Amino acid sequence: MKILSIVFSILIATSVCSAETFIVDANGSTKYLTIQSAVDAASSGDEISVMPGTYTGSNDEVVYIGNKNLTIVATDGKESTFIDGGGLRRCIRIDDSDVTIQGFTIKNGYLNYETHNDALGAGIRIEGNTANNIWFDSCDIKNNLSADDNNYSSRGGGCFSDNVNILFSYCDFTNNTASMGGAF
Repeated sequence: MKILSIVFSILIATSVCSAETFIVDANGSTKYLTIQSAVDAASSGDEISVMPGTYTGSNDEVVYIGNKNLTIVATDGKESTFIDGGGLRRCIRIDDSDVTIQGFTIKNGYLNYETHNDALGAGIRIEGNTANNIWFDSCDIKNNLSADDNNYSSRGGGCFSDNVNILFSYCDFTNNTASMGGAF
């Protein structure tokens, strides 16, 4: 009985401590073609490695992370790995998650209050009471626009956050626009 108990404890410890790595390649060499498909498949504690390419989306955001603690890393860095809103949508939204995002160019996010009913953070939007450890490392956040025809509710062209601790290290913000703060 003691041996069975020890084996069972080892199995539980192994399953709890084993994080998965998901590999994303827009060119089709892996199971995951989009960052979002890997995020959807991942569990808290997992890592997503993203091969060079331009990653776009068809939903409100290119990448939405909700209630998952993840690390998302561009394998070849920001010069060759792009999260691109295409002038149509937000690039990244993070809700109630602790996340590390490393080595991306986050660009061309667009929100208009009249058409999206939201103009907070075209490049990046982070919200939630439990999102306390958000880290962007070696990223370029550029050419993102939060628009509002009435000029009163667009905030954070590059980034908008509410009640969240964020660390940006070695990141550049360039040409991000909103009526209230380019990186609010």
